[in-house]
Amino acid sequence: MKRNKGKKGARKKREPKPLQMSNAFIRLLLRHAKEAGTVQIVEGITAEQLDELHEMHKLQVRANPSSAKVFGAYHFSHVYPVKGQKHTGKFVPCNLVIASASLNRSFKNTHLGGGAYIHFSEKNSKWDVQVGMDDKAIMELMIECITRPVWEAFTKVTKLLPSTRQARLDTLGKLLDPTNPEHAAYLKALNTPGISTQDLGMLVEAVTGKEIFQVGGGCYVSPMMMLIVETERMSAYRSELLQVLKVLEQVQQMSSYFAHDSFAITEFDEGLFFDFLHGKTITETTVEVLNDFLVESLTSIYDAAAIRPMFGPAPIDSYSPAQLAEYRAMNVGAVASRENPGASDFWDEVMEQQLAA
Repeated sequence: MKRNKGKKGARKKREPKPLQMSNAFIRLLLRHAKEAGTVQIVEGITAEQLDELHEMHKLQVRANPSSAKVFGAYHFSHVYPVKGQKHTGKFVPCNLVIASASLNRSFKNTHLGGGAYIHFSEKNSKWDVQVGMDDKAIMELMIECITRPVWEAFTKVTKLLPSTRQARLDTLGKLLDPTNPEHAAYLKALNTPGISTQDLGMLVEAVTGKEIFQVGGGCYVSPMMMLIVETERMSAYRSELLQVLKVLEQVQQMSSYFAHDSFAITEFDEGLFFDFLHGKTITETTVEVLNDFLVESLTSIYDAAAIRPMFGPAPIDSYSPAQLAEYRAMNVGAVASRENPGASDFWDEVMEQQLAA
């Protein structure tokens, strides 16, 4: 029996889902492709790496909720720069760090080592962003470069929805009727220049009479916590960063215990760790610098804690007896001279607990 080859028996080819051009992650990809002048910056990326980029973007958005600056207090910073060097830096997780905006601006096109880039001999004009291309055309070219199967594997798990602003504009577009006199005030408000996303939400509530569920917005991410998060992430690509991570975590743990707050890292020290994340080689000298940072940081935390008698010993294994002994040798005399008779007993108890561990 012959198979029915008619139209009824033929399967329809599944059409790809339309791109949500207002989505914040898509806007991020577009912005960096335009800056580089090519979509080849994502060539070879995997679905897992796209997901990592998406998570990095969500962290950046949460950390920048109240900043009036265009890209907030934290930027996507390149290890190998997009411009200013022989090659073109790629937009892939191993070449990107969420870092201080001010440090990123001062870093400019510096390259300290490593990263991922398009070698000048491998650059393909096929992927260039041409003059006159609209955003949708650029995004379609980027997906072709990524490959459709990889993009679909990513979007199958990560639903790229319209931006909150665009979603509210779309809702109001469907709800408001220009011929309805009762909607005149709403339409006037909608057409107000510079209307905020929050105001658009209030308009939707006014028109529908229903309160919009507000997903928790941003949260404060201290410079120290951002360094820890990004050092941990980047250590998957550079294992030598694990020793840097250990130092940062140790200082943060002590600060959280004694001060109930993130460690207030100085801009100078933040710059030091920024350089490590951007490819600076870890050498014996680096280890000495890290140890100096550790001792000085613990010193400042301990000095503050020693004059607060309500604090007991720190958690077991939070720092080594050798580190505490070095601190104590340098500073116990100074602490005792502050007319704080309980300071010596305090550190003796901590030391005993550490040595017994």
